[in-house]
Formats: sequence, structure tokens, C-alpha cells
Amino acid sequence: MSHQMAFDLPDFSKGEETIQSPSSDSIRKVAWSYSRRGTLEQCPRRYYYTYYASNGLFKNGNQEIKFVKRLQNRHERTGQILHLVISTFLRKARSGESWTTSRLCSWAENLFKQDCERSRNVPVDIENGISDFDKATYLQEFYYREPEAEAICESAKNRLLTAVAEFAENEVFAGLRNTGINPQALIEYPIKLIDLPCRATGRIDLAHHDADEAIVVDWKMGGTQGGDDSLQLATYGMWATTHFGVSPDRVHIHKALLVDGNLTSSLIDERMIMRAKVRIIQDAEQMAALDNYGRTGILEAFTPCAQRAVCALCRFRKLCEEGRACSNA
Repeated sequence: MSHQMAFDLPDFSKGEETIQSPSSDSIRKVAWSYSRRGTLEQCPRRYYYTYYASNGLFKNGNQEIKFVKRLQNRHERTGQILHLVISTFLRKARSGESWTTSRLCSWAENLFKQDCERSRNVPVDIENGISDFDKATYLQEFYYREPEAEAICESAKNRLLTAVAEFAENEVFAGLRNTGINPQALIEYPIKLIDLPCRATGRIDLAHHDADEAIVVDWKMGGTQGGDDSLQLATYGMWATTHFGVSPDRVHIHKALLVDGNLTSSLIDERMIMRAKVRIIQDAEQMAALDNYGRTGILEAFTPCAQRAVCALCRFRKLCEEGRACSNA
């Protein structure tokens, strides 16, 4: 189902400013990705902080914003670790080195424990502190001194370890593990979509072409993390048809929900690809319409979502009055 992004383009000059439809040139400058469009759809204010206020567009930019952008919540970080563990397992297996489930889980656990330990001691006020810090990961649950930080991060760690063990041992995923070990398979592969009026990029977890069929695999944590990712899967299919030179009905998209031990498979068709292209173009038009406001630092053009569940997981809530109020309500 298509979702309409909700954001306002207010009249900042009391009737004198008009909003024009974006030109084809401005749309060509848009860099679309599934994560970027998801950020805009979820909260336009977060979109501004992520892609404008913290990316070096402004001279003498706020170092605090740049640091806060680097925070990750527990779901983001455990998902990142999960993908790192899986890709490492597959690459090691290709060279004849087999990592046991125990080793994989131990590595994943140590990575997250180090993040927690480091994050417990991070200073809250860093405006006049270290600008670039040390490139390490910091968890926002500890940075914001959330009272339940220990408990919820422990729960996230346990979910991560369950997902790693399921990937390594569950027979449901045996075929995908074997596919990933194949030297011809693509692991953590950057992709570009063609035949669109904007730039469109992404990254696939695993893909392989065998004879006249292609498969694309998307590793998901599963469990409590869900949502409609049909557009993401359709873009994978769109890429696979051109990259591997197969018809849409020969592309199989596999979504592995690891915590659940569940594997779903979908076929792609021309209608799905067409709908995905239309949604990407619509996204690009909206991004282009906002671009000038972002580049000139007009924060008011990016309406905060003020949804408690969203704000609670947002790294920028320290900078957003509405986000702070919503999180503390």
C-alpha cells in the first residue's frame, strides 16, 4: 500500500513566498534511497537534521549536531552487528574457514557489550568538547540517560544473539547459507537503479544468479521489528532484472526473519516494478521541493512528527523541542 509523506511547506514570508513544483533539473539532483525516503516519511524534522544540518553544508556548523547524528539506537546497532556477522561468516566460509555458532555469538555479544560500556561514559554536553570523537559507536539510550537503558539494551542483545544462532543453525536458512558461500554470490553489494529521473541507490544483503533465475536475500532481525517493506523488496527486484538480465518473473526475493526462524519468498512482476518506480518518482519530487529549504537552513519547513514511539528512538530529540516534549510526556 502506498504511503503519503506528511510534511508542511509553510508560507515563511506572509504570503510573498510561493511554492513551485520542482523542475526536472532539481529532481535529477535528488539522491533517493529506501532509508532516506523512510526518514522523510517518518519525520521531516529528523530528515532535516540527518541530511542537511549535520552534513557540512553550513559553515561553522554545530559540532553537537554532527555528533548526535552518529548516535545509534539499540535496534539500529544490533541490526548493523547482525549484518556484519552474517557477511563475515559467508566470506570466511568461502575461504574454507568455518566459524562456529559459539564464535559468531561471542563476537556479536562482545561488539555490543563494548558499545554499551563506551556509551555509559559518554558526556551529555559536548558542544565545546571533542568534535569528531573517535569514530566509535555510541548508543543513544545511554547518551540520553534513559532509566531503562540497561534493561532494554540487554533485551536487544539477547534478540541479536537469537538471530545470529538462528542464522547459523536453523535448517530453514540452510539454502541461503549455501548460496552465500558460492563465490559468485554478491554480499553486501551496493546497487544503483536505472531509468529514473533521480539518482537511486541502495545495498542488497545477498544476491545470486543461476541459469535464468535470480535471487535476492534480505536479512531481517525479526521479532518485534516489522513494518511494510514492500517498496524495498520491489526495488531489489527492479535492480535484479537489469543487473542479471532476467525477466521479473524469474526474480525471487527472500526475506529472512531470523528471530522468528521464518523465511518468506516473493515473486516480482512488471506491475510491482511500475508501482515502485512511481513511488520513487513521487518521493523524489517531494525531496526536490524541500531541497532549497534544507540547503538554506529553514528548519520550519520540516515539520516534526511528534509521535512518542518515533521520538523515543530518534537520536536528534535533544535538538527538537517537540521531540523532547513528546518523549517526556
